[in-house]
Amino acid sequence: MKVSIITVCKNADKYIEKAIKSVACQTYENIEYIIIDGDSQDRTKDIVSQNSNYISKFVTEPDNGIYAAMNKGINLASGDFIYFLGADDYLIDENVIDDVASFIKKNHKYEFIYGNIEVRSSTNNSPYIHKPPKPNYILEELICGCLPHQASFAQSSLFQNTKVGLFSEKYKTASDYEWFVKLAEFTAKNKEQLGYYDRVIASYNSEGISCNINNLENVLTEMFEVQNNREIYQSEYWLKRRINKYQQILIKPNGHWGLNRTEIANNQSDTLEQKINQLQAQLYKYQSEIQAMESSKFWKLRTAWFKLKKIFGLTSNELVTPSNPQNEIRERIKRDRQLRAGDDLQRLEHFGFKIYSQSDEDGIIEEIFNRIGVKSKIFVEFGAETGEENNSRYLLENGWTGLWIESLPEYAQAIRYNQKNAINEGRLKFIEAIVTAENINNLIESAGISGEIDFLSVDIDSNDYHVYDAISVIQPRVVCLEHNHCYPPPEEWIMPYNPNYRWVAGSKFFGASIASLEKLARSKDMVLVGCGLYSANGFYVRKDLINETFSSPFLSERFFNALNYEKIVSFPQGKF
Repeated sequence: MKVSIITVCKNADKYIEKAIKSVACQTYENIEYIIIDGDSQDRTKDIVSQNSNYISKFVTEPDNGIYAAMNKGINLASGDFIYFLGADDYLIDENVIDDVASFIKKNHKYEFIYGNIEVRSSTNNSPYIHKPPKPNYILEELICGCLPHQASFAQSSLFQNTKVGLFSEKYKTASDYEWFVKLAEFTAKNKEQLGYYDRVIASYNSEGISCNINNLENVLTEMFEVQNNREIYQSEYWLKRRINKYQQILIKPNGHWGLNRTEIANNQSDTLEQKINQLQAQLYKYQSEIQAMESSKFWKLRTAWFKLKKIFGLTSNELVTPSNPQNEIRERIKRDRQLRAGDDLQRLEHFGFKIYSQSDEDGIIEEIFNRIGVKSKIFVEFGAETGEENNSRYLLENGWTGLWIESLPEYAQAIRYNQKNAINEGRLKFIEAIVTAENINNLIESAGISGEIDFLSVDIDSNDYHVYDAISVIQPRVVCLEHNHCYPPPEEWIMPYNPNYRWVAGSKFFGASIASLEKLARSKDMVLVGCGLYSANGFYVRKDLINETFSSPFLSERFFNALNYEKIVSFPQGKF
């Protein structure tokens, strides 16, 4: 398999040699290295000539900008996969292309692979590792972020017009962003074409054109235009998500765009507010059109006709608004609830909703405590990720206190910033640590938590079973345990304990089956009372708190629901 590496540059003599050397030292042999130079007037051409032994093709001539140069490189490339390395970036080590090639060969269905980057700047002596979201969350990330170009490998066929195509030369800073949005559209129906490789690929200089604070308004304007021109972002759901993201930039600018730049709030607030107002106007327009349609004589006749068809037993379409995908999603959830839980209103699937959880966990947790009551209002969650989406954020926002534990440095950084008020006020304790069966009790105790608490959430994608088994310092009244959905009940399976194990995206080797977790929970006097509608989360209540409000018998065979990533991602925010 040949990998084509393309570097586009102009007047890059200060740093291009390091980029070239990082390619030259690769252990992988089947590399084609192409450099496209925009007729540099400094020493760039001389440096390239001095390293010509490592370069397959070199073009130097005036061009129409960075994206025209990138397209020129694509047209010259003959590799199976294409990778762009910035002139001021460099590959992180000599084995990275070899490792990527091995990953691609093992996962041949992937047409696009992306990994992690080291982010550095001249003003920051401590580079950090940026890990992009997994494929199911790319659309969310692209609202006001981007995939790391310096860690992305695209099958050369993706640049054909029948698939994603070349880079548009219309934009000055956002054509790569537009390409990623088109990629997300192209792969929307088959996310298996996308693969995330949890490895640092390159060191990225965060002081480039698109990240320059003085250029941020142009970047945002072009990104906003791209979103308005792509059909995938025009539904009511995505309009609301876009509004929310832009508002977050206004309220909490620090941490966005990869550089922790607080001056964004002062320099760009007017621009962002204008964009939010435009989105609100768009949303209100669509909503008013829907309301007008639903109140029209035609719609009343249509509704009456479908009711008649149902009475006479004729084939009937669902009574949903075609132009309102959010309503369609809600109707689908109602149908799925009916299918799984029927008329048994004691089953928890009926009560799920999402505010901060991944899917319907917020509503299920709230309903459980409605049935058993609240005592301490204390939670513990490990595997808290960024804190923007987990099982206890909703509790924290509703006056609870507790502990989050997270091991990934970039997630820990996000928690410390986004929840600094809660941490400073003592409402939230946060520990950055890798959780093991040996240290879990000490970690919890170090936060000043022991004895009976209301809620525990366990989701570390590895030794979940063994860590939960080891917990003795707290006695939770309610526990949420993520099970391995690949082993439906009554099959029992437990991952052998390995404190050094780190889950790799896509791997089925993690945690334990729901039957095994159910058995372990019963040994701790905890009873399985339900599962999420689409997720792999089971909810367990202490045996002495079980009452007639819960649906019995309490068996995993009754409550297990198959995992559905697509429906998790599209689960609408809010109570309904």
